[in-house]
Amino acid sequence: MNNITYLFGAGASYNACPILNEMGDKMMELPKKFDKKFTYTESEFKGLKSSQDRLLWLIGSVGKSSKEFNTIDTYAKKLFLLGKYKELKGLKLAVSLFFTLWSLTDNKEWRTITSEQGKTRECREVDPRYISLLATFLEKGERYPKLRDEVNFVTWNYDLQLEEAYRKFTDIEAQDYNVVNQFFPFIPNSDNLNIIKCCHLNGFQGYYGMGEGRDMFNRSDSKNLARIVEELLFLTEPDPKGDFDFNHFINYAWEEESSVSAIARERAIKIFSETYTLVVIGYSFPPFNHKIDKMLLESAKGSLQRVIIQDPIADEEYISETFGIHKGIVKIVRDVKQFVVPNYYELSIDIDSIGTMFI
Repeated sequence: MNNITYLFGAGASYNACPILNEMGDKMMELPKKFDKKFTYTESEFKGLKSSQDRLLWLIGSVGKSSKEFNTIDTYAKKLFLLGKYKELKGLKLAVSLFFTLWSLTDNKEWRTITSEQGKTRECREVDPRYISLLATFLEKGERYPKLRDEVNFVTWNYDLQLEEAYRKFTDIEAQDYNVVNQFFPFIPNSDNLNIIKCCHLNGFQGYYGMGEGRDMFNRSDSKNLARIVEELLFLTEPDPKGDFDFNHFINYAWEEESSVSAIARERAIKIFSETYTLVVIGYSFPPFNHKIDKMLLESAKGSLQRVIIQDPIADEEYISETFGIHKGIVKIVRDVKQFVVPNYYELSIDIDSIGTMFI
């Protein structure tokens, strides 16, 4: 079977979500939508009286730090390395809240991104490229469409773009991802390890608590940003039971003590070990993820026959040298209008002349 694995990075959600420094900018912009101007000092936070101010300050503060470290992930790694687990817990809350607010609101001004070159893009509810991709790989199921057995997804993204794209092919109510999970499994636990079709290496937005968790999506039926924030203020209140913990669902792949991270890694390794064709979209293999990326690619050595990287600035030399993959099986696709759908004729590979897929 020609097993196909898609590995997604932030660029895969470009038409729906902010990426890299854009995320920090939008996190810092959120308090301004409420006429709040913070300096982001610890003393300032201690003096905040309202839950709304604490929520907005936390999101803006994490955004400021992520800009200094270029991405949220690198800032999270700093907190982890320094053992600042309280701050890391706050970061996870901020990340999940930000993406949840972003996905629920229809505030066009906030959801419009201006690049350094002055170009603007209004982010859509779901990047249409995900919808086109699933249209190719979904087939009729007993109740709702099912993903073809030979296709899996591994993603570094916090967003639920892929899950939302799947929901579009059903009559499942908006934002009801618990039902989506029954037909398009993505929430990991020890009982469903072998059926997860979308593996989030860094976890995903919108869920908190323990076990299967609780979600934030149906707290409000409004699209108004202020109303949604108001409905989520309970998350910044003192929580003696620890039910508001986000560690279970935002869980970085390098957090070795996290049981959820371990489940995600184990499932990703299993998927890669059976992968014939790897399609990498919007992901640049940043150095801080090399340990996990190398582990995944190492597990694929027995099966991998082709690697397609869809990125306008991808460098096959870098990929080959960094991960020991023979350049003969790597194809770069620079056109990003639609996600690549591999077929048996996309790569002209003489396997015998290459001899081995890995250097």
